[in-house]
Amino acid sequence: MTVLTPALTITKTASTSQVVAGQSVGYTIEIVNTGQVPYSPATISDPLTGVLDAAGYNADAAATTGTVSFANGAITWTGELPVNATAAITYSVTTNSGDAADTTLTNTVSTAVQGSNCGSGSTDPGCTADVTVLPQAIALNNLTSSFTLAGLPGTDAEQDGAVTMTVTTNSPAGYQVTVQPATQDLTSSGSADTIPFGDLNVRETGQAIFQSLAVPVLVHDQSGPSDPDGDLISNDYQISVPTCTAAAIRARSTTSPSRPHEPPAAFRSVKL
Repeated sequence: MTVLTPALTITKTASTSQVVAGQSVGYTIEIVNTGQVPYSPATISDPLTGVLDAAGYNADAAATTGTVSFANGAITWTGELPVNATAAITYSVTTNSGDAADTTLTNTVSTAVQGSNCGSGSTDPGCTADVTVLPQAIALNNLTSSFTLAGLPGTDAEQDGAVTMTVTTNSPAGYQVTVQPATQDLTSSGSADTIPFGDLNVRETGQAIFQSLAVPVLVHDQSGPSDPDGDLISNDYQISVPTCTAAAIRARSTTSPSRPHEPPAAFRSVKL
């Protein structure tokens, strides 16, 4: 008498081993009937209990054969698998953008059918996928400490690239850089003369139009993360030189990088 042996080989993989909070992760489960008898049917379960605390299911589960569903926090697949047949299940989750600490998404696929490498209590590493979620971070460095605009009274004084900085972030949503005055007036250390800060104009280098610093000015808006070594941001400044006593007029402003739709990061002063 010949005894036929059932065998069901399951492999679970993630699209990446590491993501930044806010990014998506794709999962694939491959099911292969490597035995000598058909499965009529086979059912596998992939609970997301170790995932959904830090991510949201994207409601996109699909299978090359059989039926797949999501209920009670678990992906379930059921289908017929003849000998040597293969089924593939795919789905994805999106991690929470506000995750402030390193988190690991862990989930394990299992089945109650005979002959599987992913039976209850299995320690086969092919049944489990681990993905590390890194918190978003942003830093502003190498900020120009000061610059001088000089010109004759009644003329426009301008300096391209007067202020440069390096912004480094892994934020999938990108970042914004905003300039705003720290005081209402440009003041002189040598006299009581002042110039309203609204008379000072700024633009991102390469842009055509200056904008008044009477209100905060957005000088850079990026929809994705910076270069790994940081993005060099450059700003031009312009002012209409008034008639005033001879003295160096200096000012302070703040430059802040921030992620879109989030409170700005702590301001750093820039002496102009």
